[in-house]
Amino acid sequence: MLLKYYNILDDISVREEISNTFIKIRYEPYYFEHYNFILNRNTPWSTLEDFYKDYPRIPHEINETEFLADKQLEAMIFGRYFQIKQQNILYKRAIDIANKLLQVIDP
Repeated sequence: MLLKYYNILDDISVREEISNTFIKIRYEPYYFEHYNFILNRNTPWSTLEDFYKDYPRIPHEINETEFLADKQLEAMIFGRYFQIKQQNILYKRAIDIANKLLQVIDP
């Protein structure tokens, strides 16, 4: 059971590396190239308010038609969704195994 637990942790590490690499190499560069204007002084995220409060760039709205027609972004969003689903499966397995191990260690 202990080996199974460490094996699932290895699987999690591999899946997280795949996911992080995808974000760094594909997702973020595409976002910053095509949708960087979304981040501006009107961005409602509290973590960005201070950073953008005096930013001179004029905010503009996203073109909904172009956004919804962006097949490359759609594919990347699906890829992220798939990665997140896979990670959640692995996390749940790890938690289940850890709980079983705890029961064996301290019945």
